[in-house]
Amino acid sequence: MRAFAQAERFVSEVEARKLRPAYVFVGDEVFFRKHCRDAILRSLVPSDLREFSLFDFDLGETDLAEVLDRARSEFRWGDATTERRRELLDEAIEANENLLARLEVTLARIGAFRDERAAKAIRLEELREGLEP
Repeated sequence: MRAFAQAERFVSEVEARKLRPAYVFVGDEVFFRKHCRDAILRSLVPSDLREFSLFDFDLGETDLAEVLDRARSEFRWGDATTERRRELLDEAIEANENLLARLEVTLARIGAFRDERAAKAIRLEELREGLEP
């Protein structure tokens, strides 16, 4: 039941558009991974746009460099109208701005964590040196 509650909490966050820059789903239970992935698709990618705007990779079969190349590649418009293209571009611009803002916060946290771990490494070395005869 606990795992199901976590998956449902994730789904409600996605539906509320409380999104993170990226998600990685791991674990033995395929049902929960699929449940979370489907929630993202339902909330973010209209069904009529999935055919030309969605890539699905299994990192066990696809090199990460290829995935990143696809992510950086130019968006394919398919049959989207000019108005829909504008909407998509506006959404992409806003999403990119939000991502950049969150990235700055994340990078600051990573830097602080790195500094903390480096300080701890120094303290551990000092303790070890204090134990040597």
